Amino acid sequence: MLNAFKPGYTKESILAIPHGSRPNPSTYLHESYINSHLSKFEYDDVVRVTNQTSINAHGGTLGGTDAFVLPKSEFMEILAEHGRDLRAIETKLGFPPNSLGEDAVFALIKREDLGTFKMPTGNESGIIDEFWMPGGKTSGGVSEATVDLTTIIPYVEL
Repeated sequence: MLNAFKPGYTKESILAIPHGSRPNPSTYLHESYINSHLSKFEYDDVVRVTNQTSINAHGGTLGGTDAFVLPKSEFMEILAEHGRDLRAIETKLGFPPNSLGEDAVFALIKREDLGTFKMPTGNESGIIDEFWMPGGKTSGGVSEATVDLTTIIPYVEL
């Protein structure tokens, strides 16, 4: 994240702010960095990694108003490297160990079926501080953004 942070901000200073109180990323990240990061999601389909238990809990949707997604191209690299090793995928995506359970769903969503992507703030529901990193990358280095997934949208399981 070379030159991502504005003067006076660091990854550590943002992580020191408690969940629920973190500022909008535009406060501490350069606009050019945010634009470059979000451009990864403008033309590529995305993948939502979740599990069937969570889908059922969300009434059949893939998540909430601030659901995390990653570019399809980066997810395909993870599959090529780790296969379907759920523990390795959890680590790469910054999930707590064993959080996917055994009913993992890798939902491929067409870009045209989604709205606006946002930089993660660290205030999203389900964030566990020890696994979240500021700057739009998981602790495993994978690009992420958030999007509203509260409506039922078509997807294909990978």
